[in-house]
Amino acid sequence: MTDKIIEKLEEYFENSKRDFWIGIQNFQGVRGYTKIPLAPITLLYGQNSAGKSTVHDALLFIHNFLGGKWDSKTAEEYLDRWANHHRVSTPLTKDYLGKPDDVVISISSVTTETDYFNWETEYYYNKDFVREEPAYNLFSINIMPSRIDMFFSNCLRKNKKDDWFIRKVSLYLGDDIFIDLYFDEEDKPNINSS
Repeated sequence: MTDKIIEKLEEYFENSKRDFWIGIQNFQGVRGYTKIPLAPITLLYGQNSAGKSTVHDALLFIHNFLGGKWDSKTAEEYLDRWANHHRVSTPLTKDYLGKPDDVVISISSVTTETDYFNWETEYYYNKDFVREEPAYNLFSINIMPSRIDMFFSNCLRKNKKDDWFIRKVSLYLGDDIFIDLYFDEEDKPNINSS
């Protein structure tokens, strides 16, 4: 029954321009990177230990972390609680993003010109800086799919404590990487200048 529901949801999203899903890896019982499609109204039901709380907790993390409601200490406590603890002793060998022991949380949605202009009006113009040209030049189409991937790690780094940190954040517009932010020196790509 659950497979048929997921199949119908996937069919809905294949035919919809409003792609919305979350992705998780090494989060509670989910090991390999898994996309979970969400509709405007999504009902989660199933047997005990089927993963309903995992989806809820991932959404809670996204809401509170990206919404700025949690400080770094609170986010660390929840990552300690929700991270799959087998990720280091039994690293993934396939179906993963980033590093096999990363906790990855993604969110995908769409941005429209209207969404962008509302954001720009409410947030951008309230800043103390000026840009030379508007970013809405990006919108050659009315709907722009977007995705953000957050890579968390607590693996020991050289001379550093075993605390959780954001290793990398990737922002996609459409299918193209728009920006990659690296927070760990060891991960930054080596760009040779000649």
